[in-house]
Amino acid sequence: MSHPIRVVALIESDFVTGPAKNLIEFAKRARVRTRPIELTIVTYIRGKNQTGNAFTAAVETAGIPLFILKESRRYDRSVIPQLRAVLKTVGPDLVQTHNSKSHFLSRISGVAAKYPWIAFHHGYTTTDFKMRVYHQLDRWSLRGARHLVTVCEPFREHLATFGIDPAIITVRHNAVDPFISAADELVEKVRQFAAWKPGNLIAVSIGRLSREKGHQTLIDAVKCLPAEVRSQLTLILVGDGPEREAIKTSIGNASLEGVVYLAGHQDFTQPYLSAADFLVLPSNSEGSPNVLLEGMAAGLPCIATKVGGVPELTTDMEDALLIPPGNAQAMSLAIEKIMGDQVLRSALGSAAHERSRTFNREHYVDELSVMYEQIFEQYCSCTGH
Repeated sequence: MSHPIRVVALIESDFVTGPAKNLIEFAKRARVRTRPIELTIVTYIRGKNQTGNAFTAAVETAGIPLFILKESRRYDRSVIPQLRAVLKTVGPDLVQTHNSKSHFLSRISGVAAKYPWIAFHHGYTTTDFKMRVYHQLDRWSLRGARHLVTVCEPFREHLATFGIDPAIITVRHNAVDPFISAADELVEKVRQFAAWKPGNLIAVSIGRLSREKGHQTLIDAVKCLPAEVRSQLTLILVGDGPEREAIKTSIGNASLEGVVYLAGHQDFTQPYLSAADFLVLPSNSEGSPNVLLEGMAAGLPCIATKVGGVPELTTDMEDALLIPPGNAQAMSLAIEKIMGDQVLRSALGSAAHERSRTFNREHYVDELSVMYEQIFEQYCSCTGH
């Protein structure tokens, strides 16, 4: 077995989000390759509860080495010497970062001067002024990275506007595992939660309840459905976030309490995907959405907005129905179409399942590991290490 490549990954996450899940799965698989990648995860915890969270628990369960940078407040500069101490202890061959905060910390702490630094770009949200400031800082931070990995071609084009050479930007779509159906009793709990009526179709939409995810458009689309179609639909929104109360109000104003159900954040979405007849992704912006790949792997017909990398994952009328973002009428027509045509649902679901195999986890790990090896070897040849 070849000498392993030691990688420190810096990420901020309270839950097992899409990027966090991909990172954990990569670490588990890459450590058993012929040329192992030994990954250590570094994360932050702020405030009184500095013992851990759902993400750190998942990292520990996976047996991945973990360091926690403890913050007493936001913008706590003490994380810089903490990070330097971790790097001195681990002695990594490469450093990788996720999220604007980690990119900024890596550049300001001098990481790029000592280690080959790979920055992972997952896209942006604009939920508040703080996030917009972070994104502007990224324009400076990311120019210090040796290499960037992003999840779709539109994001590569956007990063190039930062003054970053497109030649050092790699596009790697997210990966998905084969879908394992949930146990019957868990599926039944989902149906009971949503007061499902036999004969009704269940649609699920999974994602953070924030503006860029387009839930308001989805609610408007359901409201636009003919009454006889709407009466045969049960829609479950899985997720939580800053728009929860606004979405709840919209459901009430549209008199959709018996149609649309808020399931809140769920660590495991398999029961909802197993119970569903189709999936809706109404986002106004996306990169390489994990939830779409998971719905495809589950063999679900999917309705998705034509944003970001979605058209790189699916083809309209072949393995999904693609619609313009923010268009409630188009979304309503797509929902009505998919509900009224069982043959179409079956064909789209089968094609989506087959297409999802293209984005398998092992292929993703292989491609990313080879990239790590190449960057490491280039660094060694340049420095004489």
